[in-house]
Amino acid sequence: MHSVNGWTAAGAGAFAALMLCAGLLALALRAATAAQQRRLDDTAHALRNPLAALAIRLESLELAAPDSSRKTVRAALGEVDRLIALLDELLNPTSGEQHCDARQAAADRVEAWADAYRQAGRELATTGPARPCPVAAHTEVVAQIVDVTLSNSHRYAGPGARTEVEVTEADGWVSITVTDDGVGVAPEEIGALTIRGYRGTRSAASGSGLGLDIVADLARRHGGHLALAPVAPHGLAVTVRLPAGPGEQRVVENLAVRDHHGLQAA
Repeated sequence: MHSVNGWTAAGAGAFAALMLCAGLLALALRAATAAQQRRLDDTAHALRNPLAALAIRLESLELAAPDSSRKTVRAALGEVDRLIALLDELLNPTSGEQHCDARQAAADRVEAWADAYRQAGRELATTGPARPCPVAAHTEVVAQIVDVTLSNSHRYAGPGARTEVEVTEADGWVSITVTDDGVGVAPEEIGALTIRGYRGTRSAASGSGLGLDIVADLARRHGGHLALAPVAPHGLAVTVRLPAGPGEQRVVENLAVRDHHGLQAA
């Protein structure tokens, strides 16, 4: 009995030491996280100031610009305002679940990228249902997803490639797919494209290799996932699936179905 008590005492001491180490580790991690958040806040704040100054200059330029250039200036101002809003979100994250129409959010980003694709001699198109596709994510989340995938396609697909953005909804999920018929990626490299910092061996342009990792993380944080697939005979398809969100259109459709069944039962 004494040996059991002695073993129990020793075990309790070891357990206490382990808990102390775990507590110290948690404190260290909390401090590191806080320091990282401070650096992020400082960077966001430092970027916001010159962007705000740029927005003011663009507003003045818009007033003085000829009609032929006003649309371009207005589009540039819209992009700057969007970046400022993104930095504000980093500095003061909004709480609670948010929703948006993924179809409209994707269409807005396609419009923003249209000139860049046109100037590069590339075709950019969008397809999807005429009705809204509510998704359980903020507009900026969908915008970032589409921006990264369109940026990658514009950068890596190659001359003459066609890129298409498609938004669909089925079985409680909204899918955002960006497909191009460019040079594509070697089949053995598909799984590595979401590794932070990785760039495919067929890539002729420089890049950070962070984009798809960011998209994958955005999808995970909103209950979805990212899928990559080769396109025959060449090209790449990037699909992000996100949970569908509530929307006025879906509520109307559900009420119509319920009323229909109610009338049938009567």
